[in-house]
Amino acid sequence: MDKRLFILLLILIVFLTAFLYLTGCKSDYKTFTLQNGVGHFSLMYPSSYKVKNMNIYRSISLDYSDWASDSTHIFIGDPLLGEFDSPPVIGVAVGSWLGDIFDSGSDLDSRLERLKKDGYDFRLISREPVKVDGQWGEQIVYFYRDISAPMIVREAYFYYEGLYWRISMDSYEAAAEVDKKVYKYILKTFRFLDVDLEGSK
Repeated sequence: MDKRLFILLLILIVFLTAFLYLTGCKSDYKTFTLQNGVGHFSLMYPSSYKVKNMNIYRSISLDYSDWASDSTHIFIGDPLLGEFDSPPVIGVAVGSWLGDIFDSGSDLDSRLERLKKDGYDFRLISREPVKVDGQWGEQIVYFYRDISAPMIVREAYFYYEGLYWRISMDSYEAAAEVDKKVYKYILKTFRFLDVDLEGSK
């Protein structure tokens, strides 16, 4: 191989490696967009994960307080680790009312009280403001002990365009730091799209 060509190829490889590093290896992520149901949004998630069939409810009365009517719930999980039955699991819930998640409007105090009463060695790790796609909300991170293993849960809450939004991620405590990077990237790439309470036609 010509020496100049070899040097040029080497420089190209270095630049390509640097580009992938600086862009966070976006090729490892896929874009999911929801344009029907209640609340429209898009986000980027690990390409190895799968999106569960969306649970989109329209004016249906349910007995489950946190799966109220006029709400949308989706789940994204790693099929190699049990998909949706085992962490890490990413969830997005949006609706005009999300049951016990917001017993007093957009205040998280009642949510935290409910978690404390449920037991499972619940411990609040942090509660702080968070900004996603220009919208300010609150994020909580907490620990609880599941039957199988200690868990770390991250939940971000927003009130936007008349709807309540929750973006969450459940992780095993042992993998929480690795999952945290994925969660932060999801929040970074999350976009609120047009919201239509009547649903897409």
